[in-house]
Amino acid sequence: MTDIKIAEKLNGKKILIWGFGREGRAVLDFINSHCSGCVVDVTDRRRIEESLPGTNRVYQYEENEIPPIMQYDLVLKSPGIPMDGIGEGLRSHVSSLTQIFLEAYRHQVIGVTGTKGKSTTSSMIAHILKESGKDAVLLGNIGLPCINYADQIGDDTIIVFELSCHQLENLTVSPHVAVYLNLYPDHLDHYHTFERYAMAKEHIYLGQEAGDALIIGDQVLRQGYGKNAQDTAARTIVACNENASGEDGVTLRPDAADIDVRKNVVVFRNAARIADENSTGSIVVRREDTKLRGLHNVYNIAVAYEICCEMYGVTKDQFFEALKNFDGLKHRLELVGRFDGADYYDDSISTVYETTIAAVRSIENASTLIIGGMDRGIDYAPLVDYLLGSGLSTVLLLPDTDGRIAGLFQSMKKENGRKVEEYQSYELQERTALPGVTRSQADDEHVIPTEPLRIVHCRDLKDAVRAASVVTLEGEACILSPAAASYGFFKNFEERGEKFAEFLKEIYR
Repeated sequence: MTDIKIAEKLNGKKILIWGFGREGRAVLDFINSHCSGCVVDVTDRRRIEESLPGTNRVYQYEENEIPPIMQYDLVLKSPGIPMDGIGEGLRSHVSSLTQIFLEAYRHQVIGVTGTKGKSTTSSMIAHILKESGKDAVLLGNIGLPCINYADQIGDDTIIVFELSCHQLENLTVSPHVAVYLNLYPDHLDHYHTFERYAMAKEHIYLGQEAGDALIIGDQVLRQGYGKNAQDTAARTIVACNENASGEDGVTLRPDAADIDVRKNVVVFRNAARIADENSTGSIVVRREDTKLRGLHNVYNIAVAYEICCEMYGVTKDQFFEALKNFDGLKHRLELVGRFDGADYYDDSISTVYETTIAAVRSIENASTLIIGGMDRGIDYAPLVDYLLGSGLSTVLLLPDTDGRIAGLFQSMKKENGRKVEEYQSYELQERTALPGVTRSQADDEHVIPTEPLRIVHCRDLKDAVRAASVVTLEGEACILSPAAASYGFFKNFEERGEKFAEFLKEIYR
């Protein structure tokens, strides 16, 4: 069992748990219940007031201070703690819960990463495997720490592991099946440069071996990243998502792709690789096949199909039957409800502009968009360019990014050809429906909407929801898709989405 294999790596060691959040607590609980002969110290930036049974020493370290790493046999660092200031000689002595888990069970792991779509894709894979009678478990960045599932994992369990950049950045071992969906600028406050962020992601496959498999997005390769993927010992499968073309200026080339996604059609270049003997080398994802909204999800479905059907023996019929009852995840373009005839969608998971573009493209009656949040230096020019050409009527701006984004709208409006009207939220009056270009026309026919785009500065999310209720008319839709992190305003994106729904219900009760 997994708990024994992981315990063997910890027994009798002097261990430092570096960071005492959710994962640090899980490690200490596991050591106390499964291990013997350990000497455990715990350190965190915040002062830990509570008594921690099973510990030798509990202490606080300063923000720029590095704990005495070499005093320990094993240092388990929590994800998100920066590696800045840790020299190369010390880095090899720093491990993580993800590292020791993969060392024990990498051959059973399907690891999924990517800037966007990794939670939906990993959840979908686990759901379809379970519905098809497989022993599968979903863990990692999406849920509880992996060690919490130790007692549930047997020799035949398929482990679907969502892996964040923070979990990947110092790994020396990689999963048996690695999925690298896409790469967009994110977490720049932590990594400082896009290159360093991309380097962290590459660990999803750098430790793969012969007999392993890597599914990597063509979008990653076309940016010049993922070069080492061509040299990996694993079988490499390149996936091209033409539905994402134009989101980041990267030109996609499906001609060399093993998986080619075009609107709702997926072409598999080698039909023999599809498990279903009736397959013609392609699948069509119809609206009635899935509860997921948006063409961007067809890419996620294609990757899940390749893994479940080709690698784990799920039939085509089993796959689509399970897909129909996959509900998707909260805060991912989730319909909160219809209020006064207008639809309101929660896409709080959006922390990069590409997901916001995908959200607007997915909701045909979208007229109002709420964006903004923590400013991490992301270049919003591509988003502003898209929004100026979209059929949206109103963009509601949240701090701290509101001023910078508003400046882009004003500086880019002339070359785009659309008028922009700028307001404070208290100046708003109810919008009158105007004849003009629909959002779908703007996307499909590349015509400039005739209605001016209103950009509105809002004090906070509650103020933005109130403003949305004023300007979003019956038959239209409002989307919260911030293209920014929630930190500094909310605990996480989940709380942001929950507050969005709460404010809506307060207004319309």
